[in-house]
Amino acid sequence: MISSASFRAEDAEVQLLAGSVSQAVQAMDGGARPMAMAAREANAFEAKVSEQKVGEFHLYSLPGRTTILPGRITTVALFDPASARYERHYVVRGQIPYWGGLYQSGDEQEAPVEVSYVLQRPRKTEFGDRPIPGGVARLFQADSSGRLQLVGESALDHTPAGEDLRLYAGNAFDLTAKRVQTTFATRRDSLPGGGWQTSATADYRVTLKNASDSAVSIDVEERRGGEWTVLSSSVPAQKVSSTLTRFRVAVPARGSATLRYRVKVIW
Repeated sequence: MISSASFRAEDAEVQLLAGSVSQAVQAMDGGARPMAMAAREANAFEAKVSEQKVGEFHLYSLPGRTTILPGRITTVALFDPASARYERHYVVRGQIPYWGGLYQSGDEQEAPVEVSYVLQRPRKTEFGDRPIPGGVARLFQADSSGRLQLVGESALDHTPAGEDLRLYAGNAFDLTAKRVQTTFATRRDSLPGGGWQTSATADYRVTLKNASDSAVSIDVEERRGGEWTVLSSSVPAQKVSSTLTRFRVAVPARGSATLRYRVKVIW
């Protein structure tokens, strides 16, 4: 998608260079030219292709000619439609602060249930063999009349061939979450070399509700830097990394589920 308030081009051949291209702050006389310009001139007499690799980047040549007018948005398809398998994920973000101390908070809080889609792009498939340029991805779904409706919009990084795409689509309407800290205790110990170390233990309850007609799985995630651990939980805790722990909770259709867990944080 191309948009400009002042740029104008009529009946133009357009090429797009995808990638993080380094450019000098000030061009020197007789020095290197921007890579996008050099690539365009080098291929001026070659056969047009839809995509090719130039250096460490990917060059897309739009078919035909395009007119770009000031203040207007011009949309041109880079690819033909392709089918891909996808997975829908629901995530509730944690309440524990990433750095600093853990403090008492007894008020129940609502937490959004985020929706994202992972588009699978295995190699040797039409969609998987394409390098995807960064930009904005829009997700559409057909309604009962077959009309496409916008159901999400997500920023998209440059993605090499064979890599899956993860697209954030907003917050779920029929899925809700409430979180409350049910217990809290702290302890302060002196260190052998001087100073103090504080630790806190807290219990949390997360109530998940599903108003839809289909059962779903919702991931409740806690992310924390430094020294911390999950002491117990009603659903198995998956330690994804040193900072991320995930609880995958099954929520029945038109029903609810409750997650309880205890953490210990040291700072």
